[in-house]
Amino acid sequence: DEYEEDDQGPVLAEHDPDNWTLPRPAPPMNDLSREDHNHLNYQEFALCSRGVPFDMIHKYRMQYDSTRGISLQLEHQFSASMFLRFATTAIRRSRTVWIGWNLLGIDEMDVDGTAYVNAILRDMRDRPYRWMEVPTAGGGISVYRLVRKMGPEDVDYGSDVDVSEPVI
Repeated sequence: DEYEEDDQGPVLAEHDPDNWTLPRPAPPMNDLSREDHNHLNYQEFALCSRGVPFDMIHKYRMQYDSTRGISLQLEHQFSASMFLRFATTAIRRSRTVWIGWNLLGIDEMDVDGTAYVNAILRDMRDRPYRWMEVPTAGGGISVYRLVRKMGPEDVDYGSDVDVSEPVI
């Protein structure tokens, strides 16, 4: 594991919130032709070109925003027992989860995104330093996935994932 020094001695660098930041905008990962996908509305096309399976778009009421990336809604998607199994205060109060600019690492068999969303919930519970909570006007919380900050020697190719970490 990678450690850094602070006033209290060595600290696991991954757990240091200063090592995490919001992802940068990235181009779509799939080069879809609008002509071949004219049956999709704007949101569906934008999300599919960013790796989101079609069934997942509707199940989680997903949206693409050009300034914040891809979001999904957690309301009413889980049974109470399943939701509470992964719950933290932030997860219970959240409505919108912002996951970056492309959906990377989803298993092709996970056509409705259930396994992917369960992995997100586990990551929120197990690694809260990788998530930022922002209160919303309606009393909920928007939760943003963070990525590891890149050093000055690293080149950013527009990716929103930390390649040294497993992709959720």
